[in-house]
Amino acid sequence: MSSIAMMNSKTKGGPANPPPGAPSIPPDQLEAALGGRVKAVADIFRENLAYEYELQKEMAKATDEFAQKRRAEDYRATNGNDVRIGMRQE
Repeated sequence: MSSIAMMNSKTKGGPANPPPGAPSIPPDQLEAALGGRVKAVADIFRENLAYEYELQKEMAKATDEFAQKRRAEDYRATNGNDVRIGMRQE
């Protein structure tokens, strides 16, 4: 049975109908408890996004540096020039 079907079911024990004798949590307390958990999860998610963003920036910087070095090496190899000092090496 799907979760939606269980929620809409009229049988005992489904999420919409707790079994007899189950503790009942007042809606305001339930909302406060869930709100705190949602806030905690949102904070963790936000921290993970910030960390991932910083990693992406570092990876982009490292990739750019590598590409720049590679282009300089390729240029020296094809033209026989040393880009660092701007002179032809014989």
